[in-house]
Amino acid sequence: MKEDSQINIRFRENEVDQVFETIVSGNSCSIVGIGSCGKSNLLRFLMEEKVQQVKLGSDRDSFLFIYVDTNKMLKLSQWGLYELMLHQMINMLIEHNIDEGVIEAAGIFHEKIMRKPNGLLSLRYLDRAILMVCNKNALRLVFLFDEFDALISKMPASGFRALRALRDDHKYRLMYVVVTRLEIPRLRQDISEVEHFEELVTSTTIWLGPYVKEDALMMLSRLERRHGLKLSESVKEQIVEETGGHPGLIREVFNQAKWNYDISTRQELIPSIIDECRRIWFSLDKTEQDMIVRFANSISPFDETDFSFTRLLQKGIIRTNSEPGEYAIFSPLFLDYLKQQKPVIGAHIFIEEDKNKAWINGKEIKNIKGLEFRLLSLMAQNRNKTCTRDKIAEVLYPEDNNNPDVGVSNTRIDSVVKRLRKLIEPDPEGPKYIINIRSEGFQLNDPPLIKELNDGVSQEER
Repeated sequence: MKEDSQINIRFRENEVDQVFETIVSGNSCSIVGIGSCGKSNLLRFLMEEKVQQVKLGSDRDSFLFIYVDTNKMLKLSQWGLYELMLHQMINMLIEHNIDEGVIEAAGIFHEKIMRKPNGLLSLRYLDRAILMVCNKNALRLVFLFDEFDALISKMPASGFRALRALRDDHKYRLMYVVVTRLEIPRLRQDISEVEHFEELVTSTTIWLGPYVKEDALMMLSRLERRHGLKLSESVKEQIVEETGGHPGLIREVFNQAKWNYDISTRQELIPSIIDECRRIWFSLDKTEQDMIVRFANSISPFDETDFSFTRLLQKGIIRTNSEPGEYAIFSPLFLDYLKQQKPVIGAHIFIEEDKNKAWINGKEIKNIKGLEFRLLSLMAQNRNKTCTRDKIAEVLYPEDNNNPDVGVSNTRIDSVVKRLRKLIEPDPEGPKYIINIRSEGFQLNDPPLIKELNDGVSQEER
């Protein structure tokens, strides 16, 4: 947002107003947005001084907003979270020239945290720093947590109980805004263990869908300035229409427009657009995926009161038309993706064999290669079926497996499995995808609801 000389104060106006109304009332909230819909941009917008001045008025100086990008955590742990929270809080205290004595004391707390990476001690120091800032400086702290999905999935439940306890100790003076791609209850199997924190932030849930037309055109104008390119008004209108205002799709179509790509004459979707559509697809649960595919292919009537249909409306995947009771998928490009790609419904893991790429929940699995990729590929081809150790050895180590003087030990296979779990499992010590089948081998536990679509008809209906 900072690249513009003037901030458009009406950007994401409805969602931004909801956030500020929640914060002013002393409450926390959750922002849930489909893949690549500009969640980080929204948080950066909330950090803008001009935005805070307009939305908070005379109360602006009583708030301190602290942006916490969890990708910057030194370690995915309670200690890592508390250290980053305190580090970012100190940065904002310095930026706003707030009480040198408080900054110095908070810095000492941070030094102690760094010297001894202990979750309980770091919580105590963070608590003291928050108490000092809230009481001595009469500030209300707002922590904006970006990329919160991994933290929700992997951090021990005790960490979330601690966050809730901090808030209860500083009620109405400490608020959280958490941003995720998936709804929090979908991110943990033991959601009941973190229900007090979950209830705190999801009592107000703000759904972040594609841009409204004004915001989409504003994004295109920024891209034009950034790349020194001028598109005709008709082309920009067409991009907004085809992408449905989805930021990720707008960016990819604009990148193609630089090379005179005419979106109206497309026969097949280009790979970068498919990737963006895939991110959207993995932002939906299997019941939502099933409904959107049926809707796209007119397979069967849908119930407007169905929970999944309501969720698709909230997420902006389905939009209302001008006529009452008429609905449409938000983007013709995404509609083409559903019809051309026939994505697997309900599966978390997707393999691109020809590109040696793998995706989980719409995010590419980085650094997966060699043996780990071949093992995941084998297991994906045999979803929910046991891959025996013999079969795994045959695929991973064909030369050694066929050599009676060498062979393949269980230890070698277990090492590959362990490395793969570290890449894809929310908790490698308690795997939910790669399951041991006692005395036999391993199984990829990733059941699709519908394995494929054929001419618009699902396997369930054939």
